[in-house]
Amino acid sequence: MPDMTETETTQLQIERLGAGGDGIAGKMFVTGAMAGETVLVCDSGDPKRPHLFAIIEPSPDRVTPPCPYFGDCGGCALQFMTPQAIGAWKTDVVAQALFMRSIDIPVEPAFPIAPGDRRRFVLKAVKINGELKLGFNRRGSHDVVAIDHCLLVSPSLNALLPVLARSLKTLLPEKAWAKIHATDTPVGADIWVEASQGAEGLGLARISRLLALPELSRLSWNGLLIGEKTKPRITIDGLLIDPPPRAFLQASRCGEEQLIAFARHHAGQAKSVIDLFCGVGTFALPLARRAKVSAYDSEKPAIAALERAARTNEGLKPISAIHRDLFRAPLTPEELDKADVVVIDPPRAGCEAQARHLAQSRVGSVIAISCDPGTFARDARILLDGGFVLDHVQVIDQFVWSPHIELAAYFSRPASGKKSRKI
Repeated sequence: MPDMTETETTQLQIERLGAGGDGIAGKMFVTGAMAGETVLVCDSGDPKRPHLFAIIEPSPDRVTPPCPYFGDCGGCALQFMTPQAIGAWKTDVVAQALFMRSIDIPVEPAFPIAPGDRRRFVLKAVKINGELKLGFNRRGSHDVVAIDHCLLVSPSLNALLPVLARSLKTLLPEKAWAKIHATDTPVGADIWVEASQGAEGLGLARISRLLALPELSRLSWNGLLIGEKTKPRITIDGLLIDPPPRAFLQASRCGEEQLIAFARHHAGQAKSVIDLFCGVGTFALPLARRAKVSAYDSEKPAIAALERAARTNEGLKPISAIHRDLFRAPLTPEELDKADVVVIDPPRAGCEAQARHLAQSRVGSVIAISCDPGTFARDARILLDGGFVLDHVQVIDQFVWSPHIELAAYFSRPASGKKSRKI
């Protein structure tokens, strides 16, 4: 920290937290500051983003960050806030995003997920001067902050860190880099590596030695499947599934359980469900215990995994798993009309085109899962303009200490507002 006698500082009163988790004072964004605090800031080279120099009057919700890497590591942004303050802020971010679209509905308090439950992460490795640094990017930089543990992730993924660091130090040449996508499974980590050095250049035999590590179950390198020592089978709501390499899964197990419970509750006794952006079947499989499900996704490996799970798990109603790009070819209102309930879990970009078709359909209920309050509010406005009512919004705080937000929402169409269509 610079010497206060040699640094010009400015006193600011932090008014609120922005959507990215920065303290806002007028037109300035101060990373690490909280609403209601009086702080001193100093020049950073960007007049809109000064450095936090000192806290004169701290918020009562300020705590000591529990991680020794906090401040350098860019993996977490909010460890200086109590869990209650983080949950209240995330709830307010969702409420504000809805308000900006003229949607006024109480947002349920955020459901907290404890640290240590995260089952997937992306690490970066770089080899410089013969030393390998494995960790996360430094805040606001491409530099890597080496870590030997992470409070967010499961014990199994933490056990993988030192083993992976030693192995990659031997494998990677000088100035090489790699991004490691790791997913925790009951039989070991499923690893997908994006690297500056291809498998052919490094040698398949050398890369294959990583599979000897007991912590690994499967290894892919720059899109090439190197080997599968043990099939990394997982369970979703007690149902077995063999996910493809780099499959999308909810970030935490507890978060997944809460989202499934939300979907199951609002699906009720529905006999037919359409699941859009279904992935490997996070919602399609549990809902198939009661209803016939038609599931759609643009990822062929995910669809194939869902098809296998539908065949091999007993006690399920029929599941149709269909490959389809829902951005280029959203389901039509006529196709949607075949379902009692539609579940939709799009990426951050949301599902504007599909929402417009839902608004024109005669579907009675929509269960929406979103990781972006802004695009969710945009799509919600479309549904409301089409006659739906937004009945329930719940934040599931599975992105612990992060500005990222996961939410679940339920829309219904009153019987008097149900659309008719000439046949």
